[in-house]
Amino acid sequence: MSADSRPVPTNLLSQLTVCDLLPDQKLILLYLWMNRFTNSAGCYELPTTMAAAELSLKESSLINALEEFERRGLVHFDKTTGEVFIERWFSFHSFKKTIALQCLFRDVEKIKSERLKTLSFNKINHLSPNNNNNTLSTTKTLSAYKKRSIEKAKERDALVQMINLRLMTVEKKVAV
Repeated sequence: MSADSRPVPTNLLSQLTVCDLLPDQKLILLYLWMNRFTNSAGCYELPTTMAAAELSLKESSLINALEEFERRGLVHFDKTTGEVFIERWFSFHSFKKTIALQCLFRDVEKIKSERLKTLSFNKINHLSPNNNNNTLSTTKTLSAYKKRSIEKAKERDALVQMINLRLMTVEKKVAV
């Protein structure tokens, strides 16, 4: 997906969970679908101060809208990490090619919130053949990705352990 274009559902503003939102909230919802921070996973860190400035709104109005969207099941918002996950993102984005899936998994790996990362993986696992996605290929790629992630974590843990051992050795030499 190009950074210059974003698929946005054409019926977004007429959906039952959206049609009775305030005008500013509708603007914010559209912004969440197509701002420059979005990525292939539909889950990204949203700098609320900057986003509010771009929308000419108060930051508190933006945060209140995010909380209302979460209540309505439109997005998931992690206040701790400042990340937003768009609930129906995968209904409007397909990942038919291997490179697209690799980009998707790379973006999911960057998610800081464990809750949103788990939610993303659950959505990926349920990619439907009705969305013209190759579910079998997606599942295989997801399994390979998870395996690589586990291997990377083990390598990282081993490296940290080795560094800690070296530090303890240096500390002992300094103490003597």
